[in-house]
Amino acid sequence: MTLHIGLLHPGKMGAALGARLREKGVKVLWCSDGRSVTTAERAEAAGLVAVTMQELSSRADMIWSIVPPQFAEDVAGSVAGLGFGGLYVDLNAIRPTRMHAIAATMTEAGAQVGDACVIGPPPVAPHTPPTRLFFAGSRADWHRLEPLAHPGTFELRYVGDQLGSASALKIAQTGAQKLARVAAAISHALAAEYGVQGELTEAVAEWGHPAATPETLPHLAPRAWRWRPEFDDLAQALDEVGLPSESARAMGDALTRWERFRGQEHLSLEQVLDALTITEED
Repeated sequence: MTLHIGLLHPGKMGAALGARLREKGVKVLWCSDGRSVTTAERAEAAGLVAVTMQELSSRADMIWSIVPPQFAEDVAGSVAGLGFGGLYVDLNAIRPTRMHAIAATMTEAGAQVGDACVIGPPPVAPHTPPTRLFFAGSRADWHRLEPLAHPGTFELRYVGDQLGSASALKIAQTGAQKLARVAAAISHALAAEYGVQGELTEAVAEWGHPAATPETLPHLAPRAWRWRPEFDDLAQALDEVGLPSESARAMGDALTRWERFRGQEHLSLEQVLDALTITEED
């Protein structure tokens, strides 16, 4: 029997995951209601089947939610309201307490729940390290996902049956990787003010620090609108366990200066660094 997975909503990561699932013989559904032309083209190119939300809920064995993190609860509520009774897998970058609330909503509606996160770029080709999906939930549900892996491109890891564990991993990864990259951009903006960017790059190169590759920094700015909610969630997650949260809040505030670049490509390093500096006109 063909496995049906509903994908909400296929951005670059979701579409790439959908394409890999199709290669495993899965029929991947997505809801086209209210989505952009760009999203529709991306989903079509990945071979996903457009259906209504009601059809997706009634036909899917599983639903995977991969949306901007600020919409995670709204999407779960919509699915719960349609009476979905399969496995709902939340892959969003949210803190554990939000995952627990989503699990309560879905369980009350009669669904099973999995907590997951994806770490790595969209799995469009073999690369090192591969894109990894980490899953927390019942072992029976894990065994349903396990055969969907693509060794070398898309791997799956089980982190236990405690819901919130995968969300904690993702939000911690946000702190370890994304905060460091924004800090690298701010450091290069400071170095640029004094004409010592080249020296900064050379000084940190042997550490493998993000500041050692300033040519990658322009790619961060168009993602600022999506990263800001992750940083806010990271700050709250740190507060909830008594850890310092000030740096996460400060970096989140810094990202607002890049929000103007949403959807833009081919930005220069000078553009994105200049945007970090507050001027009198601002």
